[in-house]
Order: sequence, then C-alpha cells, then structure tokens
Amino acid sequence: MAFKSTDFKCHFNIFAKTCFMIPIQSLDELKKIAEYAEKRDPAEFFIMLNGGARSSKRIIYYPDTKTFDVLNEIDFSYQDDLT
Repeated sequence: MAFKSTDFKCHFNIFAKTCFMIPIQSLDELKKIAEYAEKRDPAEFFIMLNGGARSSKRIIYYPDTKTFDVLNEIDFSYQDDLT
C-alpha cells in the first residue's frame, strides 16, 4: 500500500490491520476486558480523536471495589479509584 507521510488515514488503516483492535460497545464490555488479573498486564485501550489521532490508556477494573485505575500513556499520569 503506497502512501505519503502526511496521509494519516492510510497510516491509521495500516495500524488497524497490524494490531488487534476491538471497538468497545458498552461499559460492561469494558469492565470484562479490563478486569484485574494477577498474571496479566493492564488492558491497553485507545480513544480515537479528531484527525486520526488517538489517546492511549492502560486500564484495570477491580470488580470487588467496582473501581478503575487508568494510566494515561501520553504523560504517564495515573488515576486510581475511579467509579
């Protein structure tokens, strides 16, 4: 696939084809995928932004406390105990 370096739509299409991405349709689905597991890394998510940009997050859900922890990969800020 030929593309110019400024062709962001093509860049995103290549990214989507080489990575396993699943659109999240509901909060319950997010909780299921992000549920804490001791021997597993936090789930990695992307929020699609305008212009084809994305915001990368690592999210863990704790069903016993019904809270989330979120690592924002752009600046490594961390939020915990989110409801």
